[in-house]
Amino acid sequence: MSQSPTCSSQTESDRPDECPDCGGDVYREPMCVHGGPNETTSGWACHDCSWYELDDPDRPTGEPSLAEDRVDLGRFGTHSTEDEGFDGDRKRFRLEDGCPNCGDTLEFFLRVIPASKAVKPNEPKYVAQAEQCLGSGCQHRVP
Repeated sequence: MSQSPTCSSQTESDRPDECPDCGGDVYREPMCVHGGPNETTSGWACHDCSWYELDDPDRPTGEPSLAEDRVDLGRFGTHSTEDEGFDGDRKRFRLEDGCPNCGDTLEFFLRVIPASKAVKPNEPKYVAQAEQCLGSGCQHRVP
């Protein structure tokens, strides 16, 4: 049987009992729709075969918008522009005790997301694009 995506408006409470193709266990996961990093949705997938079912992309999820007061630091989480480490003029964020190598201060170089580029509701306006440790002798840098 040919595998092609189908759309559904299922929610967690509507979890399929088993895969309709092979009877295996199903799980929920984010899925890429057309290959672009910002073109994701979620849906059900099978552990044992290639069957999957996407959520209904037409279901309203809120208008894309930016949260002017949020900073996304990747694996270090989302922070507020009200935090002491945020410097909007220099587009930098300092995270005390954040270096995974030495425990010293990490400085993040931020990219500003234009309002026209928002793809999700309440998306952070600032996103980390690089980081470096400010500790003496530590060589931690992530481009």
